[in-house]
Amino acid sequence: AAALGRTYPGGKSAFVSAMNAKARELGMYSSQFAEATGLDPANRASARDLGILVSAASQYGLIRQFSTTPTYDFNLGYRVLKSNNTNALVRNGGWNINLSKTGYINEAGRCVVMHTTVNSRPAVIVLLGEPSTQARNNDATNLLGWLNTSSGQRGSGPSSCRRCSSLRRSSATWSLRSSTNGQQTGTRRMRTATTCTTRHLVF
Repeated sequence: AAALGRTYPGGKSAFVSAMNAKARELGMYSSQFAEATGLDPANRASARDLGILVSAASQYGLIRQFSTTPTYDFNLGYRVLKSNNTNALVRNGGWNINLSKTGYINEAGRCVVMHTTVNSRPAVIVLLGEPSTQARNNDATNLLGWLNTSSGQRGSGPSSCRRCSSLRRSSATWSLRSSTNGQQTGTRRMRTATTCTTRHLVF
């Protein structure tokens, strides 16, 4: 990302402007980017917006391929650099994950976004603010398990999700309170969704 920003026509500032313009084009109205790498706490995005981004990114085959390769060896000529996918659910191969991105900075905690297929249906999972990698993996596994057993049927919910204790549900409209700053981000109509106060989102 840093290399893309540095070599973009007009440089880093033009790249960031293009990022923000694309976010608005996609409908990511609660997002604001300050730089390309994602390591600056000035970057902001709600769980809803990240779900939109994942859905858009899943349309690109190279992104799907690169983000879900369990391991890869980079041949540098003088040595081989081994790289492992940072998402254990991708490495373990137990789920049909089409796209994955993990992230961490102190302000955001352990995060992951995934585009998956469960029971022949697409699903996007967004987890923000997890206290540890293991907690993130556990909650992602529990949510996928819930989707697998219930298919997101009305009236069901991920009771096994470690911190989901305040679910709010209606038949069509949800109030999405999942965001990087804990503020309400508005409403969105979704066919199947669940959200809780711990910044988890599935749809």
